[in-house]
Amino acid sequence: MKLLAVDTSTAQLCVGVRHGERRHSDVSTGSATHARSLPQRVKAMLGAAALRPGMLDAIVVGVGPGSFSGLRIGMSFAQSMAWALDCPLVAVGSLEAMAAQCLHASQAEAVWAALDARMGSVYAGCFVLADDGDVHAQTPVREWSSAAFFERRAAGKAQTSKESGRAWVVGNALRLPEAQLLEATGWGGLDAEVLPHPDTYLRLGGLRYTAGQVINAQALTPLYVRDRVALTRAQRDAGERLGVE
Repeated sequence: MKLLAVDTSTAQLCVGVRHGERRHSDVSTGSATHARSLPQRVKAMLGAAALRPGMLDAIVVGVGPGSFSGLRIGMSFAQSMAWALDCPLVAVGSLEAMAAQCLHASQAEAVWAALDARMGSVYAGCFVLADDGDVHAQTPVREWSSAAFFERRAAGKAQTSKESGRAWVVGNALRLPEAQLLEATGWGGLDAEVLPHPDTYLRLGGLRYTAGQVINAQALTPLYVRDRVALTRAQRDAGERLGVE
């Protein structure tokens, strides 16, 4: 199997290549340089794997949620490449990738993946590991106000039947002040350092490619979650705020 994985939904630029059982991964930080760095890093990763673009079976692409501008960079790149090569795409959500890392590396039965969405909000969803090694969502991926999300998790008002000592919360949303509510609770683990990684995209992408879960370039759409990114002055004066309670 020959796969290229690309994700630019967070401050990390993720590029990975799989050639048979060999994997090559590259992670760099600094979202402002994603557009400039991505083509060169893809070229370098393909070269390291002794692959030409036309040899790829599929391109795995991160579809968010995450940074609006950053997300579009990786998706546009993958979409253009898929058009040019007549190559299928495999879509993987950023929260799915984060949860999968924890589920494969720990004894967690369920994982809440939560990204800081700015403006007092988080993007979050709860995932469990399926029998085939893929992840399944136990809750819809949605936007929460950061206060409401952590209050619900601390109070144990579960939207999943598996919130117990073997459930984790991961993601950079844990760096928000409201996350302190979880410190004295019975969660199995809290890890603020988890962000999407190329190896996880390659793992999930490989499973989905084998299962026939592919799309063409025209069908690729982002998982934005948030419908509004700004408020007018009148909306702010009226007390409206972004985020979901």
